[in-house]
Amino acid sequence: MFVIDVTLSLLSLDTKFFRDHFYYVEGGGYSYRDGRELYQSSDESEVLYQLKPNYSVDCDVCVNPLEDKFSSIRFSTTKEGYRKTVAQPEKYQKVILFIGGSNFYGVSVRGDYTLPSLLQKFFNEERQNYYYFENLSMNAQVLSQKVAIAERYIASNGIPDTIIFQYSNVSRRPFFIKKKR
Repeated sequence: MFVIDVTLSLLSLDTKFFRDHFYYVEGGGYSYRDGRELYQSSDESEVLYQLKPNYSVDCDVCVNPLEDKFSSIRFSTTKEGYRKTVAQPEKYQKVILFIGGSNFYGVSVRGDYTLPSLLQKFFNEERQNYYYFENLSMNAQVLSQKVAIAERYIASNGIPDTIIFQYSNVSRRPFFIKKKR
Protein backbone atom coordinates (compact mmCIF):
# COMPACT_ATOMS: atom_id res chain seq x y z
CA MET A 1 0.00 0.00 0.00
CA PHE A 2 2.92 2.34 0.65
CA VAL A 3 3.96 2.06 -3.02
CA ILE A 4 0.46 3.03 -4.11
CA ASP A 5 0.44 6.04 -1.74
CA VAL A 6 3.83 7.21 -3.06
CA THR A 7 2.78 6.72 -6.69
CA LEU A 8 -0.40 8.72 -6.18
CA SER A 9 1.58 11.45 -4.47
CA LEU A 10 4.31 11.64 -7.12
CA LEU A 11 1.77 11.77 -9.93
CA SER A 12 -0.26 14.41 -8.04
CA LEU A 13 -3.38 12.33 -8.45
CA ASP A 14 -6.41 13.06 -6.33
CA THR A 15 -6.59 10.26 -3.77
CA LYS A 16 -10.32 10.83 -3.43
CA PHE A 17 -10.77 9.22 -6.84
CA PHE A 18 -9.23 6.03 -5.45
CA ARG A 19 -10.71 6.03 -1.97
CA ASP A 20 -13.36 3.39 -2.62
CA HIS A 21 -10.62 1.05 -3.84
CA PHE A 22 -7.76 1.69 -1.41
CA TYR A 23 -8.93 3.66 1.60
CA TYR A 24 -11.43 1.75 3.65
CA VAL A 25 -11.90 -0.55 6.55
CA GLU A 26 -14.39 -3.33 6.10
CA GLY A 27 -15.96 -4.15 9.41
CA GLY A 28 -13.07 -2.67 11.35
CA GLY A 29 -14.21 -4.23 14.61
CA TYR A 30 -16.53 -1.32 15.42
CA SER A 31 -20.22 -1.93 15.43
CA TYR A 32 -22.35 1.04 16.29
CA ARG A 33 -25.88 0.51 17.52
CA ASP A 34 -28.66 0.40 14.96
CA GLY A 35 -26.11 0.03 12.15
CA ARG A 36 -25.27 3.74 12.31
CA GLU A 37 -21.86 5.06 11.26
CA LEU A 38 -19.80 7.83 12.88
CA TYR A 39 -17.52 8.67 9.94
CA GLN A 40 -18.27 10.13 6.53
CA SER A 41 -16.18 11.07 3.52
CA SER A 42 -15.29 14.76 3.20
CA ASP A 43 -15.89 17.15 0.34
CA GLU A 44 -12.62 18.95 1.14
CA SER A 45 -9.71 17.91 -1.07
CA GLU A 46 -7.21 17.75 1.82
CA VAL A 47 -9.53 15.97 4.27
CA LEU A 48 -10.45 12.46 3.18
CA TYR A 49 -12.86 11.62 6.00
CA GLN A 50 -14.42 13.30 9.01
CA LEU A 51 -16.78 12.72 11.90
CA LYS A 52 -20.43 13.48 11.27
CA PRO A 53 -21.32 16.88 12.76
CA ASN A 54 -23.86 17.17 15.63
CA TYR A 55 -24.02 13.42 15.97
CA SER A 56 -24.12 10.87 18.76
CA VAL A 57 -23.83 7.12 18.48
CA ASP A 58 -23.31 4.30 20.97
CA CYS A 59 -20.83 1.50 20.48
CA ASP A 60 -20.83 -1.70 22.49
CA VAL A 61 -17.77 -3.30 20.89
CA CYS A 62 -15.48 -0.25 20.89
CA VAL A 63 -14.36 -1.06 24.42
CA ASN A 64 -10.89 -2.54 24.80
CA PRO A 65 -11.33 -6.17 25.94
CA LEU A 66 -8.79 -5.56 28.73
CA GLU A 67 -10.83 -2.61 30.03
CA ASP A 68 -13.67 -3.19 32.45
CA LYS A 69 -14.54 0.43 33.24
CA PHE A 70 -17.04 0.80 30.37
CA SER A 71 -19.59 -1.55 28.90
CA SER A 72 -20.53 0.85 26.12
CA ILE A 73 -19.18 4.11 24.75
CA ARG A 74 -21.13 7.09 23.46
CA PHE A 75 -19.37 9.14 20.81
CA SER A 76 -20.72 12.69 20.41
CA THR A 77 -19.54 15.34 17.98
CA THR A 78 -19.67 19.12 17.83
CA LYS A 79 -21.40 21.14 15.12
CA GLU A 80 -17.99 21.32 13.38
CA GLY A 81 -17.64 17.52 13.41
CA TYR A 82 -15.06 17.11 16.19
CA ARG A 83 -15.34 14.80 19.18
CA LYS A 84 -16.93 16.69 22.06
CA THR A 85 -14.65 17.68 24.89
CA VAL A 86 -16.53 17.47 28.19
CA ALA A 87 -17.11 20.54 30.41
CA GLN A 88 -15.87 23.24 28.07
CA PRO A 89 -16.22 26.69 29.66
CA GLU A 90 -18.19 29.40 27.86
CA LYS A 91 -15.59 32.04 28.77
CA TYR A 92 -11.87 31.26 28.71
CA GLN A 93 -8.43 32.78 28.21
CA LYS A 94 -6.40 30.09 26.42
CA VAL A 95 -7.31 27.71 23.59
CA ILE A 96 -5.47 24.38 23.32
CA LEU A 97 -6.07 22.08 20.36
CA PHE A 98 -5.39 18.35 20.31
CA ILE A 99 -4.92 16.95 16.81
CA GLY A 100 -4.02 13.31 16.50
CA GLY A 101 -5.10 9.75 15.97
CA SER A 102 -6.84 7.22 18.14
CA ASN A 103 -4.96 8.02 21.37
CA PHE A 104 -6.02 11.67 21.45
CA TYR A 105 -9.42 10.84 19.98
CA GLY A 106 -10.10 8.34 22.76
CA VAL A 107 -11.19 5.40 20.64
CA SER A 108 -12.10 3.14 23.54
CA VAL A 109 -13.17 5.59 26.24
CA ARG A 110 -16.19 7.76 27.03
CA GLY A 111 -15.98 11.45 26.21
CA ASP A 112 -15.16 12.44 29.79
CA TYR A 113 -12.12 10.12 29.71
CA THR A 114 -10.45 11.45 26.56
CA LEU A 115 -7.11 13.16 27.16
CA PRO A 116 -8.41 16.65 26.22
CA SER A 117 -11.43 16.26 28.58
CA LEU A 118 -9.28 15.02 31.48
CA LEU A 119 -6.74 17.81 31.04
CA GLN A 120 -9.44 20.44 30.72
CA LYS A 121 -10.97 19.30 33.99
CA PHE A 122 -7.58 19.16 35.72
CA PHE A 123 -6.32 22.58 34.58
CA ASN A 124 -9.64 24.38 35.07
CA GLU A 125 -9.87 23.15 38.67
CA GLU A 126 -6.78 25.24 39.36
CA ARG A 127 -7.74 28.25 37.20
CA GLN A 128 -11.49 28.16 36.72
CA ASN A 129 -12.65 28.78 33.14
CA TYR A 130 -9.16 29.64 31.95
CA TYR A 131 -8.49 26.86 29.43
CA TYR A 132 -10.57 25.68 26.50
CA PHE A 133 -9.46 22.30 25.12
CA GLU A 134 -10.68 21.16 21.72
CA ASN A 135 -10.31 17.59 20.43
CA LEU A 136 -9.82 17.64 16.65
CA SER A 137 -8.56 14.04 16.57
CA MET A 138 -9.89 10.97 14.75
CA ASN A 139 -8.96 7.32 14.39
CA ALA A 140 -6.22 6.60 11.86
CA GLN A 141 -5.74 10.27 11.05
CA VAL A 142 -2.53 10.77 9.05
CA LEU A 143 -0.27 13.83 9.29
CA SER A 144 -1.48 15.50 6.08
CA GLN A 145 -5.07 15.37 7.33
CA LYS A 146 -4.03 16.69 10.76
CA VAL A 147 -2.40 19.70 9.10
CA ALA A 148 -5.47 20.33 6.92
CA ILE A 149 -7.74 20.19 9.98
CA ALA A 150 -5.47 22.61 11.86
CA GLU A 151 -5.59 24.99 8.88
CA ARG A 152 -9.39 24.69 8.72
CA TYR A 153 -9.68 25.47 12.43
CA ILE A 154 -7.36 28.48 12.20
CA ALA A 155 -9.21 29.86 9.16
CA SER A 156 -12.53 29.70 11.06
CA ASN A 157 -11.45 30.53 14.62
CA GLY A 158 -8.07 32.26 14.51
CA ILE A 159 -4.76 31.05 15.85
CA PRO A 160 -5.07 29.04 19.09
CA ASP A 161 -2.63 29.47 21.94
CA THR A 162 -1.31 25.92 21.62
CA ILE A 163 -1.65 23.05 19.14
CA ILE A 164 -0.60 19.61 20.34
CA PHE A 165 -0.02 17.14 17.50
CA GLN A 166 0.08 13.41 18.06
CA TYR A 167 2.68 12.41 15.50
CA SER A 168 1.73 8.85 14.68
CA ASN A 169 0.11 6.82 11.96
CA VAL A 170 3.16 7.61 9.82
CA SER A 171 3.10 5.84 6.46
CA ARG A 172 -0.31 4.39 7.21
CA ARG A 173 -3.07 5.03 4.77
CA PRO A 174 -6.28 6.66 5.97
CA PHE A 175 -9.36 4.51 6.09
CA PHE A 176 -12.94 4.66 4.96
CA ILE A 177 -15.87 2.49 5.76
CA LYS A 178 -16.62 0.37 2.73
CA LYS A 179 -19.90 1.33 1.13
CA LYS A 180 -22.66 -1.22 1.52
CA ARG A 181 -24.13 -2.26 -1.78
